Amino acid sequence: MNMPNLCIYCRNELAGSNPPSVSHCFPDAIGGLSYTTNTVCVTCNNQINSQVENPVIRGLAFFQNIWRIESRRGKVPRLRAVLRIAGLEGDVVLDETGTPVGPMVLKSDKKSSSKSFSVIGRGDQVEEKRLEIERKYPSVQWTELPLGNTAESEVRIELNLCGDKFRRLAAKVAFERLSQIRASEIFLGQEFDDIRRFIRDGEGASLCCGLVSDLQLLNGSLNFPLPNHGVAIIGHPQDPILGAFVTFYGLFPYWVVLSTRYTSLMSFDDLLLEHPQRRVEEHPVLRQNLGSVRVNWSQMIEKYKAGKQESVRIVRDYAIEKFRSALDEYYGKQST
Repeated sequence: MNMPNLCIYCRNELAGSNPPSVSHCFPDAIGGLSYTTNTVCVTCNNQINSQVENPVIRGLAFFQNIWRIESRRGKVPRLRAVLRIAGLEGDVVLDETGTPVGPMVLKSDKKSSSKSFSVIGRGDQVEEKRLEIERKYPSVQWTELPLGNTAESEVRIELNLCGDKFRRLAAKVAFERLSQIRASEIFLGQEFDDIRRFIRDGEGASLCCGLVSDLQLLNGSLNFPLPNHGVAIIGHPQDPILGAFVTFYGLFPYWVVLSTRYTSLMSFDDLLLEHPQRRVEEHPVLRQNLGSVRVNWSQMIEKYKAGKQESVRIVRDYAIEKFRSALDEYYGKQST
């Protein structure tokens, strides 16, 4: 007798008014490749996209841009930045090459009784903007000034790594990866209720996800190359916890507790690495023939509970140093 396909979140049958949806393990908006077509219903997928994925993805635009990673529409996201040149400052939009898009209207940072603005850009863009301003302010006076070649742009990156949305996204990646490699029947049990409620509704009786702040792990088994996304699922017959590690761009690492009542007859692990630039995925062997992997999940959870801000500091410093090293390798030691 064939079991019907059920949504791993709401556990309703994927049919009729509740059809299945294409669901990427890592969101396709950040270059995710691996996906399923028969594990998540349209309703749950849309809810997770709007409440979890989209808010986090907006904060990841810098990494999409710097690594030229195309979004689901096949475009590299543009960046909002602050441009400073010759004592002038203004908001600009940068394309995938770091070049400002369109003419820039910059305000002077010098105190003056009258307003002073400068228009910078290609000749045709500047002329078009000049005519637009003149129609609004007929008395405006223009002066052509040399600005030199020194300019700098500043992009602010604001990521709440301990926030609800980022942790729910990491949990979503791990849970949907598990649904790719295990039969759907296992998701019917209550042992996965906490993780499914946490991902779908932001609720749960227990802590399901947090930052990995163990430097031995970050510089060892979880030291994935940039800008790879990685998810590793680990089970062991002596552990009631089925857990996973999720890393975004090789920079932001999370532990995920998928179940605290999971029974495993033998140890197993599964590692998926996705390279969003090259559009390839890999399945390396996590153990590297060193024997069964065991993780002290309880210690990891308690450490996170006792010092979330310290975990953020460790991961932030780790990500900055790793990213800076990659820039140095690519551009030379003068990169900043």
